[in-house]
Amino acid sequence: MILESRIPCDYLQDTVGLYFLHSPHYAPIPAKVSMLLEKMEQITFLHWWKDNSYRSELYHLPAGIISHGGGAQWALKNYKAMVNDTIANALETIQCRVIPFDSEWNTGISLPISKIEETDSIFPVQRYDWDSIRQKLEEYIEIVLRETL
Repeated sequence: MILESRIPCDYLQDTVGLYFLHSPHYAPIPAKVSMLLEKMEQITFLHWWKDNSYRSELYHLPAGIISHGGGAQWALKNYKAMVNDTIANALETIQCRVIPFDSEWNTGISLPISKIEETDSIFPVQRYDWDSIRQKLEEYIEIVLRETL
């Protein structure tokens, strides 16, 4: 689910965390997510610029980042740098608190594709290790909840 700008801010204040789940297969950061983050950064920065003690409505709100992509384990570090770290920077600018998975994955997790198969179609078939994905998601969600509660 991509968080959309039509969600009222008072709803976010009662939320325990924000989760961004997206697929970088077609774009490192989808345009709607980028637009939303840019607008949130503008609003927060302008208030902070005027008053350095400013705390946004999202101040210290826990944020878990989950990206998706890469055909092999070695590619995941590129997704971390290109996607997770960039989104984490934007979330920290709006004063959210990004929850790390571990010391290496300090800006969330990235879920890999196990195998990509070529077909007669222009669309490849993507295979996933669903048990591994489920385990990693459960582990990260548990970490975020532990940090949140």
